[in-house]
Amino acid sequence: MKDNKSLFQRVKLYAIPGLITCAVIVFIYVFKGIWPFGANRIDYFDNMQQVAPLYAHLWDWMHGKASLWFDWYTGFGTNVSMSISAFSMLSPFNLLLYLFPRTLILESISILTLVKMIFMAVAMYVYINKKPCMHILIKNITAFHII
Repeated sequence: MKDNKSLFQRVKLYAIPGLITCAVIVFIYVFKGIWPFGANRIDYFDNMQQVAPLYAHLWDWMHGKASLWFDWYTGFGTNVSMSISAFSMLSPFNLLLYLFPRTLILESISILTLVKMIFMAVAMYVYINKKPCMHILIKNITAFHII
């Protein structure tokens, strides 16, 4: 029983950064009325003109309606292999896109972004805890707003 409790304590510590990130982003989504808490979306500027069409292409590929490497609907057809790699379209997190209907691709970007940010926070926490000197570096960067 003691081993289970210590395992729970360790997992709990790693979950805290993800939960904090989730709480902050959900608060922002609610405050700004971003989908699923309102009608607004986060697809501004390049996100709307570059990433959203790639998500639509990826959705089509996952549902067997398009080739992964070539898009017939952009201009007279284009090779999207560079775009697929440059915009991380082969990320395993993008498999969540399969669960959304095609009509909600633009709205789903907010959920995909939230999930990716949660995992980024947890991964950074793991990385910082593996490198003891990183605590000092990160605290100084935060204190002096270097980034």
